[in-house]
Amino acid sequence: MLKIRTATIKDLSDVVKIEHLCFSKEEASTKESTEKRIYLIPDRYFAVEENSAIVGLINGPVIQTRFITDDLFSDIKKNPATGGHQSILGLAVDPHYQKRHCSKIA
Repeated sequence: MLKIRTATIKDLSDVVKIEHLCFSKEEASTKESTEKRIYLIPDRYFAVEENSAIVGLINGPVIQTRFITDDLFSDIKKNPATGGHQSILGLAVDPHYQKRHCSKIA
């Protein structure tokens, strides 16, 4: 059964691996960037699990603008206390779990 939960630093290697399986080297989040996102926006970085294995992720900060900009991928900031727009910087599912509706459970 699939489960969505907030990611923790213990998930770092798994979510970085999924990023690199799903995105090109230029587009995949680095280990450092992913670690920063988990620390700064922990309430907006989610891991998708099946049988205790991380099979997907979704993350993105709350931002003031209605659209994302390139700087968000490298310069992540804490979410504002109130207001803003929810963005999505990453949505990825391990290729072995794709076409199994993992991204539809949220």
